Amino acid sequence: MKHVFGLITLSIGLASWGTAVHAQEPAALAESEFEAGHHAIALALFEHRAAAGDSAAAERAAQMIYDRAAADGAAATEEQWRALRYLRQAATAGRPGARQLMQRVLPPATTEEYVPGPAGC
Repeated sequence: MKHVFGLITLSIGLASWGTAVHAQEPAALAESEFEAGHHAIALALFEHRAAAGDSAAAERAAQMIYDRAAADGAAATEEQWRALRYLRQAATAGRPGARQLMQRVLPPATTEEYVPGPAGC
């Protein structure tokens, strides 16, 4: 009976350790690909992690997309919207860097302008 309990404890410990290592591997791999200059691969890895709910990866993907879109100019509007989706995910999860970048990207809301409705009200 002692051996059964030991095996169960060992298997649970290994399963949780394996899950933690598995969760960290893609993030480390994405960072190493980015550092190696393989930005397309790194972006794909960050986006994959973001789709799995990783807010840090969502923030990193948004930064990469936004930086590339800013370098490309006005033709990159679609990419900027894509970056904003990831920024929203990261900011909602409490990432302060994502909130700061969203404040830079989004124009400030103005309440001073009045636009009359279709009936001229």
